Amino acid sequence: MTTVTLLAAVLLTRDSWWSLLPLAVTLAVGLYVDYTMLPIWILLSALWLVWWWSQGHSIRQLITWVVASITAWLLFLPWLSNFYDVIAIFNDIHIFLRLHEMLGIPFFSPEQYLLILCAGGVLLVPAAWMLKQLQLRPYTRPWLAAMVITVFMVATLLFPLPRLYGLKRLVIQVWPLVILWAAWALDLFRANNRRWIRALVVVSLVASLVALLGVPKDDWRGAVQYVNGRASADDRAFLSPRWNILAVDYYDLAPPASIRRENLEQVSDEGIVWFIAERFPGEPIPSTPEEAFLDEQFELVEEVPYYRLEVRGYRNIGQ
Repeated sequence: MTTVTLLAAVLLTRDSWWSLLPLAVTLAVGLYVDYTMLPIWILLSALWLVWWWSQGHSIRQLITWVVASITAWLLFLPWLSNFYDVIAIFNDIHIFLRLHEMLGIPFFSPEQYLLILCAGGVLLVPAAWMLKQLQLRPYTRPWLAAMVITVFMVATLLFPLPRLYGLKRLVIQVWPLVILWAAWALDLFRANNRRWIRALVVVSLVASLVALLGVPKDDWRGAVQYVNGRASADDRAFLSPRWNILAVDYYDLAPPASIRRENLEQVSDEGIVWFIAERFPGEPIPSTPEEAFLDEQFELVEEVPYYRLEVRGYRNIGQ
């Protein structure tokens, strides 16, 4: 996805009809590789529109952008229903559930989420224009550069924290663009602050290596292998949040997996409900409403910790 993002950004800057087909294919490939291509493309488009206007707003480039976007979306239509299924997962995100309970925020349909995303893209255009103006003006440029460097270094130092692992998997897709912006900011101070700049680069490199090589990842492999070694034909697996089904499918979880509470009624008297709970530092237990439901309706008979995960086995109460 990082490669696709960079390739799309490069193709956007080409003022040639020959870039239309490669750009459309790049976008379509990105959509099939990962659904995050859509918000990435909206972000790139907002930045590009500001750049395009400042470069003389070539009609050929605008047509290329519009036709490539439409073509990529048409090529993605066969997989659109699967995309909608993934978007529906947003309603199960913990923070959104809490906001729904506290503030009464309604649940949205996949189409509404797409409209919200597009509206956010429209708002990004004036924001990108304002940043460009701050970057061009001599009296605001140093302050903007200092802010960019500060945010970049704080993010780099926070990335080794295990709790931010999921966020890093998303940010890495656009991180090369952020690095280019940070490089511009560092270059602005290069003449008088060479030692500090070298120190910042070294700190950033070390923190990145620690995040990449020194932070252990969630042990889904070990958790799934444990369940597969203990499960019988009568057992079922229950997953929450529902996107965890991607992890257990990757490691071939043996018991049939469900994300709906009503399917737990299919568990026989002899069967066990296997639940792989996520365990983040400082998070209360039970960590999700579904885990609280299992604790109330079933008897916990087994719990085995793994890194940032816990395998929990439940039986019907009274068994």
